[in-house]
Amino acid sequence: MKNMRRIPHAALGLAAFCGSFFSLFALFPSAQAEMTSTRPYRWLLVHPPSLVSPTISMKPAFAPSKQTLVAHSPSLIQAPTAPNAERRTKGMAKPSGRSACSSGTPCKMDEKSEELVKTLHQIFGIGSLVLLTATVILGQINAIDFMEGRLSPQAMLWAHRGLAIATAVAYGGARVLAWIMPSEKQEGGAGKGFDSAKAHNILSWLHGIGMIALVVGGILNRVIIPSSTDAKIAMTVSHLGIGYFTWVTLSAAAVVITFF
Repeated sequence: MKNMRRIPHAALGLAAFCGSFFSLFALFPSAQAEMTSTRPYRWLLVHPPSLVSPTISMKPAFAPSKQTLVAHSPSLIQAPTAPNAERRTKGMAKPSGRSACSSGTPCKMDEKSEELVKTLHQIFGIGSLVLLTATVILGQINAIDFMEGRLSPQAMLWAHRGLAIATAVAYGGARVLAWIMPSEKQEGGAGKGFDSAKAHNILSWLHGIGMIALVVGGILNRVIIPSSTDAKIAMTVSHLGIGYFTWVTLSAAAVVITFF
């Protein structure tokens, strides 16, 4: 009787076990398909199609191949494709605004920077003109003393040398700022007629050559050429003449660009 009572319980237990086993076996493919169905979605987020080889075949989830496993492997795909993604995003970014650059047009500075550079160029140019005026005046006084056979005081000589150095520094700063400023072609000007900008440019070349000749001639006259010789007299006269030429061309450049 006890065995007969245990048979229904055993049968129910066996049926429950078999039912659960077959239910799990039947649910497993659907669960696997559900899991693999989300893989293309994850694959699109992590690995865009532009970064993955187009030869990878999309096979069903229940039969994955080595190629699909490689596509889902972060250690094999993400490391080499990350630099490519950065380079592509960098290449797609383009500057906008007035300072944009391209292969056909040069870079342009904004209006505030351009105005600042122009103002500084004018300040350095006027400063170099004032310093050159004082240098030429002292040089003329020293040249008169030399031609009359007397030596100027050391204070006058050193003042002339100091003003010459200050003039060269201020003039160099003005030239650098003029090189930074955009030209008429970059700003879109026609540039066919003869205007004040072209005259200023021509005069800048003239007083630039004169400034270089002044620096070289002053060093030669001070260091190399001996005193009380005909070469010293010739160098002093030519140095003074170059000083006046440079002063005239620099003054004319300032007048042309300011009033015309």
